[in-house]
Amino acid sequence: MDILTIASVLLMVANISLGLLVYMRTLGQSRGRTFLAFTTTAALWIGGLVLSQQKVADINPDLAATGLKLAFAGAALTILSFVYLTTVYPKKVPFRKAVEYPVLFLGILFALISLSTDKIVLEIKEYLPFGYTVEYGSLYYFYGAYIVIALVVGFWILIQRYKEIKDSDDKKEALQLRYFLGATFLSFLPVVITNLIVPSFLHNSPISRIGPLF
Repeated sequence: MDILTIASVLLMVANISLGLLVYMRTLGQSRGRTFLAFTTTAALWIGGLVLSQQKVADINPDLAATGLKLAFAGAALTILSFVYLTTVYPKKVPFRKAVEYPVLFLGILFALISLSTDKIVLEIKEYLPFGYTVEYGSLYYFYGAYIVIALVVGFWILIQRYKEIKDSDDKKEALQLRYFLGATFLSFLPVVITNLIVPSFLHNSPISRIGPLF
């Protein structure tokens, strides 16, 4: 295995371990369950990218193609989990049905479409040093739009919550939200660039394997 594959596998293990640790420390709390879902779906996305690499395709092309579909499904579910996490961390707030329900429904829908059809991604056409050229399906740009809009919704919720409590007496919650907002923004920005914006403009994924490292 090359260094990127090793790093990706270690990151998968770290994600799942962190999710389980938080879940065990917050038994019975929705934020623990949601954080575990967030880290597990992120691991699913990374695992799909690992399976879609050239070494796997040389042995089993169908498995590599399935891995790519799994990566797209995992990414949709990761964003879904992130949006839900913004409503329960650090404390649960009233669910904004008009905002969150469409995000949750579309996330599950796109994940199922990715796994069961060729509407989002068709096939890997050519392998590159740090990624591949992909033939996308007819719903790819709708999928990309969902990812961007869902992220905007998630960060909008976080920003609104932070504005509500930054001047309150609960300094701990305000500090937790500020750190969470900063950490997720710095993590998602390079991932969106390497795994969504660049592929959309270049019609391939030349640096997609680098994305999970952020």
